[in-house]
Amino acid sequence: ESYEEALSLNECLPHAWMGMGNASLAMEEYEDARRFYQNAQGQGLAQAGGEGLLNALLAQSQGSLGRGSFEEAYSASSEALALAPQDSRFREIRCSALAGMGRTEDALSCYDQIPSSGQSSAKAKKAKSLLLTRLGERELAAGNVSLALEWLEQARLIDPQNQDAVRGQAMAL
Repeated sequence: ESYEEALSLNECLPHAWMGMGNASLAMEEYEDARRFYQNAQGQGLAQAGGEGLLNALLAQSQGSLGRGSFEEAYSASSEALALAPQDSRFREIRCSALAGMGRTEDALSCYDQIPSSGQSSAKAKKAKSLLLTRLGERELAAGNVSLALEWLEQARLIDPQNQDAVRGQAMAL
């Protein structure tokens, strides 16, 4: 309330905008948080406002992904990637959203764009391997054994610890 009061007297208080953004983010009011962080950026807190905006987009996209709102997760992660194209957290969320929307080929291509170093890369490899495993299982259920084996082998090569891919290969043979 004190931030709102301060801003009602003077809209040129960047720290008040940041406080409003932080409060909105804590209450999971992502659209408001994003707007407040953008106001803070415009009032001279470019770096802090930008970081706040990315944090809001991250929380929004992760929450959307967790709820199964894949289109919303895709949209928020795409917006974040426009602001921070090298941030692999957003690319990973975008890939998962694509997979959730059933856009398998796009998701596989997306996973290939994640840099091959770091913790995010390891998570992305596991996610891609799981997606390939699901494709293999689907092909096996449809009776396409050779295609199933191709998908499952790719999954196993990406993540040798993927026991579902190993079991799928055993079932196919």
